[in-house]
Amino acid sequence: MLDFHSHILPGLDDGAPDMETALAMARIAVEDGITTMVATPHFIEGSMENNRDLILGKVTEFQRVLYEVNILLKVLPGCEVFLSPDTPARLQKGELMTVNNKGKHLLVELPLQCVPSYAEQVLFDLKVMGVTPVIAHPERNVELAGKPELFLNLVNRGCLMQINGGSINGLYGKKVQKAARILIINGLIHFIGSDGHSCNRRTTRIRKALDTIEKFRAGQKNTVMGYSNKVINGEDLIPITPISIDGPMINIWQKCKEKIWSFL
Repeated sequence: MLDFHSHILPGLDDGAPDMETALAMARIAVEDGITTMVATPHFIEGSMENNRDLILGKVTEFQRVLYEVNILLKVLPGCEVFLSPDTPARLQKGELMTVNNKGKHLLVELPLQCVPSYAEQVLFDLKVMGVTPVIAHPERNVELAGKPELFLNLVNRGCLMQINGGSINGLYGKKVQKAARILIINGLIHFIGSDGHSCNRRTTRIRKALDTIEKFRAGQKNTVMGYSNKVINGEDLIPITPISIDGPMINIWQKCKEKIWSFL
């Protein structure tokens, strides 16, 4: 299994504060069946400016320690970039880490409450540069969750979607869980990440979420893993997407609530 989004690198952001915690998070991941993990520390202008060179060095160091203590986890470089008007310029300067340093995909985070007015232009500019934006946990964005058709709009504009395992399992509440499952049912999930920050509440586990994805949409588990492997190898990904989000699917929680919760 491949975890597309984690905050496991020690001492860089609000994830693992030290090497001891990072190693404990790695052990949890391996026990869950994860063999490869993309380390995605935050890049937030003015507060957590974890640039490309810093991340590469930290990944190399952490991988060495994992080898020394015999934890069989492959860690790849990445970054979770808080989207701003300056994102394309910073990427062009080489400051931002793309997924596995391939220069093809960039994990970007939107504010949790809204889609900012500059987002459409910035996402377009990234595409023009030949870099595909991967939207981190869009199900947690209040504006997107309230208008599920906006998920499809982003995908049709060339973005890809990464869902959090915890969202599927209700970690962030029922509204986020509802949005996550609308995405799953409509085939709009391309990657899954633990978004692991610690050994406790937000852990490095995704197996249970992947099993739930499979129950909602047969074959999607393998599809998501296949997409992830393509992207970490720097391959282009053009997934098949629906023409529209089916209205009954949006209302599925009202019509089929008991059936959905039977999967838990």
